[in-house]
Amino acid sequence: MSNYIKHILANSLKEHHIAKGATTTH
Repeated sequence: MSNYIKHILANSLKEHHIAKGATTTH
């Protein structure tokens, strides 16, 4: 379950970063 939550959080964070503008590319 912890992995699932971690994945959700990571996905949300990723989406938020992209929505922000993604000025910094990896």
